[in-house]
Amino acid sequence: MENRYTELFRLEPGTHQNGCPVYLEAGALLRDNAAQKVLAQLKLKNLAAGRVVSCTVEIRAAAVNGSPLEGVTFQYADLSVENGASFAERIPILLPDGNTRRIQLVIREVVLEPFRVWTASDEEARPLPQPEKLENLLGDERCIREYSQRVGKPCVYIPKCEQGLFLCTCGRVNLAEEQVCGTCGCSFGELQAKLDPEAIREEVDRQLQEEEEARQEAERQEAARREEERRRLEERNQERRLKRERTRKKLVKAMLLLLCLVLVGTLGTLAVTRIAIPAMEQKKAYQAAEELFAAGAYGEAEEAFRALGEYKDAPERALQSRYQTAQVYYESGDFEQAIAVWEGMNGYSDSADRAAQALTDWKEEDYQSALALKGESRFLDAAEAFAALGDYKDSAVQRDECVELQNDADYTAAEAAMSDGDYPTAIELFQKLGDYRDSNQKYLQVCYLHGESLYDGGSYMQAVTWFRAAGEYEDASQRAIEATYQYGCQLLAEEKFTDAIRELSKCADYSDAAKKLQDAKFGYVNANLKTDNQTTQTYLKELIDARYPGAQKVHDELYAWKVEIIAFNNSPYDTSFNMTSLSKYQYMCVHFKLTGGEPGATTNIRTSITLPSGYSGNIPHPNVSAGYIGCSYGWYDNPAYSPAGTLTFRAYDESGKLLLTATVPVTN
Repeated sequence: MENRYTELFRLEPGTHQNGCPVYLEAGALLRDNAAQKVLAQLKLKNLAAGRVVSCTVEIRAAAVNGSPLEGVTFQYADLSVENGASFAERIPILLPDGNTRRIQLVIREVVLEPFRVWTASDEEARPLPQPEKLENLLGDERCIREYSQRVGKPCVYIPKCEQGLFLCTCGRVNLAEEQVCGTCGCSFGELQAKLDPEAIREEVDRQLQEEEEARQEAERQEAARREEERRRLEERNQERRLKRERTRKKLVKAMLLLLCLVLVGTLGTLAVTRIAIPAMEQKKAYQAAEELFAAGAYGEAEEAFRALGEYKDAPERALQSRYQTAQVYYESGDFEQAIAVWEGMNGYSDSADRAAQALTDWKEEDYQSALALKGESRFLDAAEAFAALGDYKDSAVQRDECVELQNDADYTAAEAAMSDGDYPTAIELFQKLGDYRDSNQKYLQVCYLHGESLYDGGSYMQAVTWFRAAGEYEDASQRAIEATYQYGCQLLAEEKFTDAIRELSKCADYSDAAKKLQDAKFGYVNANLKTDNQTTQTYLKELIDARYPGAQKVHDELYAWKVEIIAFNNSPYDTSFNMTSLSKYQYMCVHFKLTGGEPGATTNIRTSITLPSGYSGNIPHPNVSAGYIGCSYGWYDNPAYSPAGTLTFRAYDESGKLLLTATVPVTN
């Protein structure tokens, strides 16, 4: 049976979002060759101290050229994942667009127990920070040992906090908010406080100084001891030399007298050694080798016979010993060793036939073991064992039969799981069975049933996944749209406007989804009333064009042009100081700033200055945008004869609407 899945794309392992309790260990985009679907397979790991009970992920999809395609949001529900454990690797996520060739993972929400909810920010996922070894900071191994002694635990890495994570000195990655390592129990604060490189080096230097002084003292004492030993040895040697000299003088005469006798005796001894003793020793060695052979010590006997060289029939007896060694292996059931020995004897006696027989017996033993596995209903193990036997007997037939029996058992178990409502188990089994019997159709059916069950339980997001997995089964496509709508409405009720917009956009033609989509966009606008938010601006324009109630009012209030006073002073060019009153003898200046408007928009405003004398002048400010700083000012031609009082400043938009009125006293 051909491979059911083909890998299309692999996610970067070890990616993590800032502060997220879980991270991606592995992930891939796969094509289901049987169902002609594309799915994502993820493996996530829990970093939190508590248990993960739910995890919502978004899979963003793209074509091979990078252009965006329809993605999917999926919730792993009803979990109970302990700290440090992995999950999700056995749950496929079906992608709605079969042209997907690249994916990006965003973890949207994680629910933990004791109850806590983590929600993603806009920050992109990044690779997990790599631990940095202490040797890069402390350099010396002794400094690392000193730090470990201070901590009370073996220390390897520099403790640090980044990306919302606490990297412990033991190498464990923890959430920063927990501050205590889940493996060694060290706290980040304690590790940081004790990691004082200067103090550690000072302590190590002090220890080294003490050790050096102790070493020098030990060397001095050892040198003194050796000198004393040398002196005593010299005294003993001198005494021995004197004694030997006295003895030598006494023996000279006796040795001369015995010289002839010694010479004769020596010649006789040489003759015996060269002729008689070797023959006696070879005979004894041969007898010893025979005794080893008789005792069944064939390996030792072979070595003994080989050591005798060409003595008698020693070479033949060495081969016999080797042959018997193989026989021992054979009788003990170690066929592999027996075959190796017999095949290495270059055709001696019937060694080639015995090697062939051993190979047959070896396969027969494995064959019987495979039959036993089959009898125990361990069909997969049996199939592997029969496959390893190649063409021995009917192994190929037995292998195929075991595969068929396993498929039949899985099929029966899958049907039972489907009847019991255990849809995840049934899905896994039917998916594994591939094109066995009607497994592909059953797979679609159980996906549909699982989708219905999840829909009835209010788990609309997961229901969408399984309705889509059901492909063209019955009305699965319509049910997927219906579940998408319900999920979008659920998100809207929870005021998760961005997610609601995404889901409702997928089913805009269903029921009143278009109206719900407008509600979600208006909700987003009211939650993000910022003039520099491009999405808010886009949604407001769409809502105004659709005459959505209240959209125009929100737009006008959000993007209304406003004028604010920066300073009153007597300089048309300096805005750095502000005066509480102006002298009539100088320029009377009003510095102001324009704010508001849509991003990048321009407008025309008009300002006027009314002096205490009643004179009023208008100044136009055409084609200005938010952030514009302007100045309007007036003066008296004959200030000595002009009145003091109040200067009034007014600003108007291009329709003539008054934007601001401000006054400042004018003094003599």
